Amino acid sequence: MYVCAIIDVATRRVVGWSISKSQRQQLVQDAFKMAIGRNPNRPEGAVYHSDRGCQFTAKKTKELVEEAGFRKSMSRPGTPSDNQPIESFWKTLKCEMSDIRHLTFEEASRTIASYIELYYNSDRLHSGIGYMIPNEFFTLLCVQKT
Repeated sequence: MYVCAIIDVATRRVVGWSISKSQRQQLVQDAFKMAIGRNPNRPEGAVYHSDRGCQFTAKKTKELVEEAGFRKSMSRPGTPSDNQPIESFWKTLKCEMSDIRHLTFEEASRTIASYIELYYNSDRLHSGIGYMIPNEFFTLLCVQKT
């Protein structure tokens, strides 16, 4: 089971995610498409940061990122700390989510989706945004912009 997630660093929300049985570039592209669909009013020149995995460096992925108006940024080779927000999310998910090793792929996928959407984005307090909930902080930022 492979999971790709995209975090909006400003709000700490997981804005895009994808789950697959294979680690192909489609996994990344599906997560990215979800992220841009959920954030149509992105700031001009927004940055898309990733590691240097082949799924992230694929030509089609690069074109998708550029077509959406993002500037591409990549971690230095062998330096996961360059991508701290998503690395922190993976640690949190592994520590807080229930064990899924005994579940079928479909059951595990639902468990991960529920964790992201119904807990991490909607209920979990996050120290990086003043101990607010990511969805509430996103709403607050949207209201302040109008």
